[in-house]
Amino acid sequence: SGLVVVHGGGTDAAVYKRLASRLAASFTVHVYNRRGRGKSAPRPADYGLQTEVQDLKSILAATASSRVIGHSVGGFLALAAARELPIERLALFDPTVNVDGSFPSDYLPEFERLVAAGDTKKAMLTVSKGLRNPGSDWPETIQRLAVSAVLLTPPGKTMVRLLPTVPAESRLAFEVDGPASDWATVTSETRFYIGAKSPDYYVPIAEALVRAMPNASIEMVPRLGHDAVARAGSSLVKSLSQFLGGSD
Repeated sequence: SGLVVVHGGGTDAAVYKRLASRLAASFTVHVYNRRGRGKSAPRPADYGLQTEVQDLKSILAATASSRVIGHSVGGFLALAAARELPIERLALFDPTVNVDGSFPSDYLPEFERLVAAGDTKKAMLTVSKGLRNPGSDWPETIQRLAVSAVLLTPPGKTMVRLLPTVPAESRLAFEVDGPASDWATVTSETRFYIGAKSPDYYVPIAEALVRAMPNASIEMVPRLGHDAVARAGSSLVKSLSQFLGGSD
């Protein structure tokens, strides 16, 4: 059966190759580049949430898929799409869902300014601190060294290249702000996967959504953080296969 992966912000489809290959024994996995990446079309002038939802609708139809994995801002986009698309099963890893203003967003204006100015390193430090990522409370000198090291890695280089796409996507997620009950119309069988080492706001947000949504559950991913879905460890892949395949 078909499975579509909706990638996070500052990344592209290539980051999820390991995940796709490890799930390929159970599913036909489709990882697509959202607008502005790879060979995908650029964002339209009126880019908004419906752009992403309609793109996912087209991909689900073209691939005859009804199962979706969404990561980070891609998790928000997939959840928003599930309000109107026939998604049977939805696995969301650390989704960027703003419940009652509890997802940190104060950093965004400064981050946007730095991205526009081309100050990559400072922009990365600002977003890391704003999102309370691991290490964001270290002394600034250490943080700068850590960011410099990250920028030399393949995911870091991808992030630099795609940094200009991040502010608009973040705004989409942050602006859909309200009570968890706003998501009660999502009837898809949904599981929130939260990294044990991910920032502390993901758990209470997921718990609130699970209480509000009719068919939702939560699973903690031990010892790992926000990149666990890209790492695609054996236990996470097994859980995803069982959940998305519909077996208990």
